[in-house]
Amino acid sequence: MQYIECHATSTQVGDSTELSALTMGLKGRLPTNRKLPIGSVKANIGHTLESAGIAGFLKAALCMKKREIPGQINYHTPNPDVPWNDIPFYVPKEAYPWPEPEAGRPRRTAVNAFGIGGLNVHVVMDDRIVESTRTQSLVPSALESSFPASVQTDEDRAIAIVGVSAVLPGALTFEAFWDLLQSGRDPKVDVPPGRWSPEIYYDPTATGLGRTHNKRGGFVTDFVYDWKKHKVPPKQIANANPLQFMLLDAADQALRDAGYDQKPFDRQRACVIVGSVFGGDFSCNLQMGLRIPEFQKHIRDELRERGVKESDVEALANSYQDLLLKHMPALLDETGSFTA
Repeated sequence: MQYIECHATSTQVGDSTELSALTMGLKGRLPTNRKLPIGSVKANIGHTLESAGIAGFLKAALCMKKREIPGQINYHTPNPDVPWNDIPFYVPKEAYPWPEPEAGRPRRTAVNAFGIGGLNVHVVMDDRIVESTRTQSLVPSALESSFPASVQTDEDRAIAIVGVSAVLPGALTFEAFWDLLQSGRDPKVDVPPGRWSPEIYYDPTATGLGRTHNKRGGFVTDFVYDWKKHKVPPKQIANANPLQFMLLDAADQALRDAGYDQKPFDRQRACVIVGSVFGGDFSCNLQMGLRIPEFQKHIRDELRERGVKESDVEALANSYQDLLLKHMPALLDETGSFTA
């Protein structure tokens, strides 16, 4: 191993935990006479959420291709929670040529991608050793060797829809949706209680911001998730985005529609692709939770200006946080529903 591209969320606890795990996992497997350079592409492009692992992978591949160990930008103060003198890693501030590996050994790098959005991957990449000349480095060979070549037939490429499902306004199953289409019924309803308040925002004559001329919409009003079906703890359901459980229920419906609740299928060739614009009530509630420190600052300033005792100021600011999170618990969610 000559370089590690870290996940590096830039949180003190997260980074120190990652380096501690790497130190434990690689104990006795690294050279004792030198430290390994580490870095992260997040300092260059930010945190790309679910694609963070791909971003780190591409950076590591480019470094290997250009035979260069990159310098870490904006690195000034080492994380005090990391025992830098006791771990086999260091953060280079300047780029330098990738040292030539020992004869017969490839350039080798590792990429970490661990996060609440479902990334849990550690990838090791070797470049290709070409016997005639060791100066040629072809990174894709590491990927090519992982997937044996196979001859595809028309049958391999054929695609068939074998199961369908739906969770929609006025129709919580595909059968109900088909009945809705045949009936011609309009599933739109007035905004349900607990969403947004028409008394505040609905005004058919208003022209300013923060008002709407319409209070009807396609709302999913009667969806109830059976947590026992997929063994999801009730506490997580209370705090998470309901959309997550609609997706789970729809996937379950489709598998059952295809008969896969009764017969096996090739799980090695199965995948799920989900897209979300991440809007709506949950997104708004999450933003409110993230802004609690800002709100508390305004509360403290206002209360102090009114002469309220300092002990009461803190108590009221903390009570505001508790009250907001009680009504808008998105920030407490542990399922990853804030990742689109």
